[in-house]
Amino acid sequence: TGGPNQGAAEELSSDLHRDVETAISRASDRGDRRLSADVGRVFRRWRTDEAERHVRVAARRAFNDGLLAGYKRLGVPAVEYTAPGRPCGACAADTGVFWVPIDESPPGVDVAPVGPGCAALVVPRGSSGFDSRTDQ
Repeated sequence: TGGPNQGAAEELSSDLHRDVETAISRASDRGDRRLSADVGRVFRRWRTDEAERHVRVAARRAFNDGLLAGYKRLGVPAVEYTAPGRPCGACAADTGVFWVPIDESPPGVDVAPVGPGCAALVVPRGSSGFDSRTDQ
């Protein structure tokens, strides 16, 4: 969408690099077999859980980027983050913080989702977020 969340790939590669570097620093003085085993363990974990977590967060961020671009194009005067159930507490969901849908979130507002436990969604201000009525 060209929105503010273009860094998802960089975040994934940075986190993977950090985990590999950590494994190398822990095992470097223990020999090649240990080093190989530790680095292999990192890649196995990433092949399953870690990569899925990063992709899920990136997809949610891209979805919010698309919503923001649509709200901007439609001329929605203000947007806010909301979350189903209990907000994660790490983002601005359900805090009353709102802004004009422009290319970037306001200072101090992290782009949602802020992590794997965050389900925040950008909505027009005052829309009450997750309303399941069909007449909306």
